[in-house]
Amino acid sequence: MSKARTLADLVSAGGAMRVAELAANGTNTAGLKAPDALAADVTWKLPTADGSNGQALITDGAGNLSWGAGGGGGLSGSVLEFDQTISTSITLTANKNAFSVGPITINTNVSVTIPTGQAWLIL
Repeated sequence: MSKARTLADLVSAGGAMRVAELAANGTNTAGLKAPDALAADVTWKLPTADGSNGQALITDGAGNLSWGAGGGGGLSGSVLEFDQTISTSITLTANKNAFSVGPITINTNVSVTIPTGQAWLIL
């Protein structure tokens, strides 16, 4: 970039917020774009530090983003694998039940929230 830019220079209605790479490396940009339609204003709070290798950016459903395991298992052929340790807090999705294959360990300061009328079955 040849001059300092303000946030207003980087954002436009219906557009994307764009940040350029170092001028010495070219003219490419990286951007963030809102969905085309929103039911209300949305704010996501980013984590205070970078995540660890293999972690994904996850949400608590209230706009707070954190680093954690992306998903709970993997499919290999006809075998479904589950993690044995829950390392980030979980709240079951509304009107959904869940199951896990034990044994299961829940890390300290981590919670599993099961809303009324829903179930979590550990086999």
